[in-house]
Amino acid sequence: MTRGDIIMAGLMPHAPVLIPEVAGERLKEVETSVDSMRRLSRMVLQLDPTRLVLISPHAPRRPGMFGVWTDPSLKGSLRRFGFPRIMMELPNDLLWTTAARDLAVEHGIHLWVIDDEPLDHGALVPLRFLEEAGWAGPTVVVSLNEPGEGGMLDLGDCIRHASGHVGGTTVVIASGDMSHRLKAGAPAGFHRDAARFDEAFVEIVRTGDYRGLESLDLELIQSVGEDVMDSTVAAVASVGFRNQGHEVLSYEGPFGVGYCVAILHQGEGSEGTKDAHERSKD
Repeated sequence: MTRGDIIMAGLMPHAPVLIPEVAGERLKEVETSVDSMRRLSRMVLQLDPTRLVLISPHAPRRPGMFGVWTDPSLKGSLRRFGFPRIMMELPNDLLWTTAARDLAVEHGIHLWVIDDEPLDHGALVPLRFLEEAGWAGPTVVVSLNEPGEGGMLDLGDCIRHASGHVGGTTVVIASGDMSHRLKAGAPAGFHRDAARFDEAFVEIVRTGDYRGLESLDLELIQSVGEDVMDSTVAAVASVGFRNQGHEVLSYEGPFGVGYCVAILHQGEGSEGTKDAHERSKD
């Protein structure tokens, strides 16, 4: 392990219904995803990273720019979903965000400052599971530019360089739900190609052939109501498209939205990697 390593990249969905208190009687329908979210969270905690960097597609956006929170702490709740008591507060990693802002300028990446904004559910849902597993350390939440603008490889590079600059170890989490159009009554309505997109995406993650994400049909992507592509491409770019230890932990779509939980990369240089993987199954 070298200074500033990104020791793991993972994918976690962000539907509030995955939180047991929100799911209520529907919990049985998402138990597979919930179990996988908990397993991945345990793996992260067992690696004991210096920080988490989470990429959320629901964070505030600006055209042509990526964003980072710069408040000393990151706060939010699921009030807008009717659950104000589900809240959290985590320390921001201001050394990392400062490094990211400086490096962005050097590399021609536009990065804006988000402050006095509550965390969105794209961040809160994965962080809820990580917090449940014991995470209370420095955390960074990154926002995306507008859909279709591209630049995810640049964002991944910025995440990698900032992590290398400040040192320690970093875990990168891509937050994203897959097609929102898997069945009649789904949030975005039904689309006949929705299942085809999810199958193609899951197969790419299953094989670790992440360059395949760049060749997925653009019309297909735009038609199925997904918000997983950009965050995932940025995450795999942050680890240089490495895929060691990649594994799809689960996939399901009981409510018409696809939920995939996956290890995108887990470097062999991280101390205790194999043991963490095995203990997470317990």
